[in-house]
Amino acid sequence: MSRGKTSRLQPLASLKLVPSSSPHGSYGSGAGTHSIDSLPDTVYFAGDTSESDIRGTNKFDSCTENSWYSILARTSVFQEGTKPRFAPKATVDNVLEAVKHGMEREYKEALKASSINVDGVQGSAIEE
Repeated sequence: MSRGKTSRLQPLASLKLVPSSSPHGSYGSGAGTHSIDSLPDTVYFAGDTSESDIRGTNKFDSCTENSWYSILARTSVFQEGTKPRFAPKATVDNVLEAVKHGMEREYKEALKASSINVDGVQGSAIEE
């Protein structure tokens, strides 16, 4: 930031979290349109350590109502040629590839959800 200019971003410490109307007990900022009022369908977690990152993500997936999707990144701690002790749902080269993988997966899921079946003919609903 250059001298004399102030940031328009609200400091994180000044955000007040208030309970939302969600039955899941999630919290929002109380700022109206920017509140989060429901859990995401899928939480994507990328990490390079099977014993903590992948294990923890898989554990959350087994005990929460939404889906936790583990992605092992071949970076830093990852050692090529070893079999992870805790199996990820996907393995990618780096964090950017993990983001791309999650986006592609969500896109494919959205396409599946938009598919319709009329009298045995498979089709797709596309809004214009």
